[in-house]
Amino acid sequence: GEELYTLRSEHYFLDRLDLDDDELAALQTALYCLEGQFAYAEPLRLALQNLALGRPGFQNAPTRTAERVRVSAPDYSPELAGRLSKLENAISKQRTIKFNYWTPQRDKVMERPVNPYALRLDEGIWYVVGHDLVRAATRTFRVSRLRSDIRFATRRERDFRLPADFDVEAHRVPRPWQVGEAVG
Repeated sequence: GEELYTLRSEHYFLDRLDLDDDELAALQTALYCLEGQFAYAEPLRLALQNLALGRPGFQNAPTRTAERVRVSAPDYSPELAGRLSKLENAISKQRTIKFNYWTPQRDKVMERPVNPYALRLDEGIWYVVGHDLVRAATRTFRVSRLRSDIRFATRRERDFRLPADFDVEAHRVPRPWQVGEAVG
């Protein structure tokens, strides 16, 4: 009984958008100026982040005295970019997610339902900070230790609200030499 319609991918995907560094910087500046005043600021921020991810940086130094710097994350891969995009989406929509997570202390993989609050890049390593519903506490998860796809836990439009007192800096991962010291 049902009729199904199909569209060829070339009819619904846009052509690749290649922006030079000045164009990307101009869009990011416009977004910064419109922050909080523009209805589509969050989707634009996510789009600009995706355009900037994995860029090699400036090919030539802008001046004779400038140094050439290459910024790269050691864990960066196309798979990581996809996970970061899914996490950003869940954070912006305040949706509970589920994923399998490997814990090195236990050498065990467990499914974790999490209300994701923030992403942070700490010394080249990506972390997601959120409320772990199994542990009933705010935890920090290293994105490279996720062992499955990231899935929404429900079909609701919003599952949680970010706590008013949430401070992502309070959940910075301490370095080995900081163990036992106050972190903050």
